[in-house]
Amino acid sequence: INAYETTWGNRQIRISGNQPITSASFTSFSHSVPNGGDTGDSDIDYELTWVSTSDEILIEMAGHLALSGDPNIDPVYWGIGLGASQIGGGPYHFRLYQLDDFDIGALDNQIMGASVHHEVCTDIDGDGICDISDNCPYTYNPNQQDSDGDGVGDVCDNCPYTYNPDQLDTNGDGIGDACDYCLDEIWVDDSYNYATPGWNYDHFNNIQEALEHLDVGGILHLYPGDYNGDIIIDNTPCDNTNITIEGTTGCPPLPIDQSATIHGTITVLVDGVTIKNIVFDSNTIGSIIVQNNNTLYSECNIFLLNCDADSIGVIAQPGSVVYAHCNYWGAINGPNGGLLDDNSISDGYGVQIYGTVYVEPWIGVHAKATASSYNIEVGEIVILDGDGSWAADFDNCAYEPEYFWSKDDGQYSFEKSIGHVYTSPGVYNVYLRVRGLGIPGLTPTYMYDWDYITITVSEPNAPLTANADGNDLGDYETIKGEPVKLFGLASGGTPPYNYKWNLGDGRTISEQNPIVIFDNEGSYTISLTVYDSNGDSASDTTKVDVSNPDEFIVNIIGSPNGIQDTEMQFISEVNGGIEPYIYNWNFDDSTYSNLANPLHIYESEGVYTITLNVIDKNGKSDTETFTITIEEKEKLTEILLVNGGFGIKATISAGEYDCNWLIKIQGDLMFSDGEASGIIEANTEETVKLPTAF
Repeated sequence: INAYETTWGNRQIRISGNQPITSASFTSFSHSVPNGGDTGDSDIDYELTWVSTSDEILIEMAGHLALSGDPNIDPVYWGIGLGASQIGGGPYHFRLYQLDDFDIGALDNQIMGASVHHEVCTDIDGDGICDISDNCPYTYNPNQQDSDGDGVGDVCDNCPYTYNPDQLDTNGDGIGDACDYCLDEIWVDDSYNYATPGWNYDHFNNIQEALEHLDVGGILHLYPGDYNGDIIIDNTPCDNTNITIEGTTGCPPLPIDQSATIHGTITVLVDGVTIKNIVFDSNTIGSIIVQNNNTLYSECNIFLLNCDADSIGVIAQPGSVVYAHCNYWGAINGPNGGLLDDNSISDGYGVQIYGTVYVEPWIGVHAKATASSYNIEVGEIVILDGDGSWAADFDNCAYEPEYFWSKDDGQYSFEKSIGHVYTSPGVYNVYLRVRGLGIPGLTPTYMYDWDYITITVSEPNAPLTANADGNDLGDYETIKGEPVKLFGLASGGTPPYNYKWNLGDGRTISEQNPIVIFDNEGSYTISLTVYDSNGDSASDTTKVDVSNPDEFIVNIIGSPNGIQDTEMQFISEVNGGIEPYIYNWNFDDSTYSNLANPLHIYESEGVYTITLNVIDKNGKSDTETFTITIEEKEKLTEILLVNGGFGIKATISAGEYDCNWLIKIQGDLMFSDGEASGIIEANTEETVKLPTAF
């Protein structure tokens, strides 16, 4: 050792940390032989200590730290050490066995600069995995899932299903170069897995992942299965403009349980998307939502109504348009909402539609009744016309239905169009029924729809009258920004008539039954003026009450007191907001309801705080609480009337509660007054007696 140090200087050890090293020392504890007594291998124990706040320490040793007889070999060499066989002279070197409580092992031939690296376990993301071993040290992932085996966990891998240990992302879009590609055609099946050819390239089991690789104008083939979760169609990382998503079963997507079914909401943020041959398990958020002034085409899809009356099929937000052709909307008479070809609004019983969504024709039937004139005189011919009615199935979208007219005067007809003469004055509610053949597996054997029109028949020379509430609705009610339809009627005078509405806000409109929108809340007095062909006029007024959806207030109506085991009803009162509403009741006894006006039974006495949270169509929410006191159910058994006998006996079987019994006699001609009472334990039977005397 002395010879080594004479030649090369003191032996060297270097310590580095991620915080300053404030002091260090190197102490010899023992030598296995006396100094100078080395004749072969011997061991010297040292202790290296340091002071630092570092949680990572690197210990480096200068080469092999051995005596070399070759002056050309410098054992003081930082980096890869020299093996003992390469060094002449005594094989003196350091050998580390233990660092703190960690076993280092036998690194005694070559000690490299980074061979000994002691780490105090740090866990930045708190997932229980030391950072040095964590495949995502800055993202919580205790399961360390690494689907592509590239050493980077799925949760932080920019290509979680494609091997790319370098995580290269040239364009900085957050998607690694290895999986940053766009295709014209992709297949999706919920049964695909890693063994599927093209897995995670052009074959996926998840719609969202597939869309991330579908290019402009591309097509996504969706095989039968159940696809859960929400989906976004946008322009990143691949531009989904003008793409098509189609179910592989074709049109129709039947039977339903063997077709592609989407459980969730598709949000469309690009233009020209076509979706067809898919089953949608409709929800209260919307199966398809189109935003950002885009256009979508929906063809041959089935929207299931399920049991939720508030199911929403499609929402076209302002500026966006949806053209829907040959879809089934959950009811044979079409959706609740959506525009018909004449820009009227569908009033079917199917899923709800919001915005500019053209829904005609749909799979089902549609009745459209019109008349040559809605105001005639007695003896005048009126033409009733069913043109615009249709029936539609998946093979014929659409075809001619069967027709049935009821003219409200005891007369009927089976023609599409028919002339009719009314012989008495009055207001006649005429209806047209159309019938089509049902669709196996989807609708009943026959499909029906009805439409109604009103024919006003006047005596010749009857005075002209106007009615601003032609459907007898009372005052009209609507919400700021939402459409409301006004109904006008006229009779008498000399038809035809001209209608002019004054909406009470400076606007006028010349239609019989206009659809209008009020931009401000308030109560508007509106008037209808009718002009006949002779220039005579008549007027009528009514009111339109417009509420503000921004003022969203929820109240609970119900009795503040109740009886145990007795059914009670609670009423929700919602003012403002925009329908449909989502109701969330909490009855404070671990029971809940989503109904607007639920019935409830409390099984135990006590004081309960009921909570009702209501959410409107736009996500606005309000919460109301209501306190109710539930009293214990009366368990008294009373014998009200006893006839005859020298002693009163009663056998009483107690139910699930202790029974308080009372026998009471009120004397009249023969009996004296008497009373007895007691308690019978629950689930027992006992005979009780009240002696009586004359």
